[in-house]
Amino acid sequence: MAFQHKQFGPKDGRVDPVGQPITRLAPYADPTAPAPAPAVPPPTGLQPATAAPPIGVRAQILTVALSQAAGPYGMVSDLDTVYDAALKKIVRRGWRSLQGYFDEAVSGWSAQHWKDPSILAGVQVPGKRIPQPGSSGLSRCGIFATWCVRRTGVWTKWAAGMGPTGQFKVAGSVGIQPGDIVVEKGDTVHHCVVASIDGDQIVSVNGNSDAQSILVKLKTRDGVWHYYRTV
Repeated sequence: MAFQHKQFGPKDGRVDPVGQPITRLAPYADPTAPAPAPAVPPPTGLQPATAAPPIGVRAQILTVALSQAAGPYGMVSDLDTVYDAALKKIVRRGWRSLQGYFDEAVSGWSAQHWKDPSILAGVQVPGKRIPQPGSSGLSRCGIFATWCVRRTGVWTKWAAGMGPTGQFKVAGSVGIQPGDIVVEKGDTVHHCVVASIDGDQIVSVNGNSDAQSILVKLKTRDGVWHYYRTV
């Protein structure tokens, strides 16, 4: 936990087979020891040995989601900032990608929204979120998951308070498949894209994970509230 705190700030004491801690620990490993699992395996590599890899639209959804999770923090993260010479300030790396998620996936969204300084700060400034009354901010995790599905040509839009519209909602975890959007139980609602399933273990791509990063993480079936069947 001390190592996590020094490296990332947030700490939970976990070292998952895929994710930031195992990647960051790798340089300290015994050089004679087996190499750790890659932070973001290719879609087929995430599948259990006994399961057939997803095909068609589901495979495309995973390709899109995993491409955004490449690297230690993914395409967007508060843990990786850059100086933007045009804006003359430090910004969240990948903020334009985050802006694109909203532009394409959110129902009723338009370029007019970015004229509001507080909304623009929600994608540009590390630690900020796009405001939404009565919450900590718009559900970036669900918007990201919806964007991944849309990129494959499947029609859906994120609607605040409703989730990904046009997708079939199923209670519980029975029948989950790679490419579906899972909604977790807990104090805050969290959405993620299912990458693979092995018994009770679910590998997922999370669009708003630690420090608002895009990370591949392990989940469990008993943590699933409901899911959206994407195809």
